[in-house]
Amino acid sequence: MEVDIVYYFSDGRGNNGPEEFYYASPSRFKGFDAVDATHLKLYFDSIKGDFTDVINLQIASNTHRKVVETLYKEFAFNNAAPLAVGATPIVTIIDSTSGATYRIMQEIEGVDITLGTSNSTYGLIGCAFSTATATAVNQNLSAVVLPFEVQTFLDAGFVNTSNTEKTVVNAGRYRVHCQLGLTSTTANYRWTGNLNILKNGSIAHTISGGYIRGSGNSFNTELNTDRQMILAAGDVISISVLRISNTSGTATLDADECSLSITRLA
Repeated sequence: MEVDIVYYFSDGRGNNGPEEFYYASPSRFKGFDAVDATHLKLYFDSIKGDFTDVINLQIASNTHRKVVETLYKEFAFNNAAPLAVGATPIVTIIDSTSGATYRIMQEIEGVDITLGTSNSTYGLIGCAFSTATATAVNQNLSAVVLPFEVQTFLDAGFVNTSNTEKTVVNAGRYRVHCQLGLTSTTANYRWTGNLNILKNGSIAHTISGGYIRGSGNSFNTELNTDRQMILAAGDVISISVLRISNTSGTATLDADECSLSITRLA
C-alpha cells in the first residue's frame, strides 16, 4: 500500500482538545492567502465533509514568499513519488506543544487551527441598526428612506453602500427582515403607515399598519416586514416609510427598536 506524507501542526495546547493539532494531506491542499504582515493562511479540504479547514500560521514579518515556497516544495515535490519503505510519513510544520525548535523553518512562529469552515456564502450577511438620531416619519406625500448606520455587521456577501443602501454581492434567494419601532407624544395623534422594501430604488414589497392613537398612553407602535426575494448580484436594498394617515402630528423612529437584516438562503 502506498502511503503519502502528511504534515503535522500543533498549536501548543497539549494535543488533547478540539482544534489543537492537525494532520494535513497534500492531496487536500487548496491554497495560500496572506492575512497581514505576520499571518499566512493555508486551506485544505475539510476532514468534516464539504467544508474547508483553515490553518493560520503566524510568521516572521513579511516572510510570506519564503514560507510559501518552502511549504509548496514540500507539498509538491516530496509527494511526487511513493514513500520509501521504512521512511516516516509525518513531516512537522510546527509543533508548539513540543517546543519552539520543532518547526520546519524558523520563520513559522505559531499556528491556529479552524476545522469545517463553510464553503458557501449562506447565512446572515448583513445586519444594521438605525441611526441614533430620531428620524421623522411624518411625511404622507413621499416616502422617507431610512438610514441604518450606527452599527453594521458585514460578511463577504454584503456591502454597506451608504447608510440607506445595502448591496448584495452574490445572486441568490434572500430573506430581508426589517423591524421599526415608532413613537409619538403628540396629543390625540393618529398615525399609520406603509413600510416598504425597495430594490434598486423601486418598491418591491409593502405592508401597512402600525397604528398610534396618541392618547391614553398609546404613543408607540411597531412595523415589521419579512420577505424572501430573488436578488441579482449588485442589487441594492433600502427601506422607506410613508405615513398614510391624515391627522397632523409628530412621529419618529425609536432607534433602539429598529433593525435591518439580510440573509442569503440559497
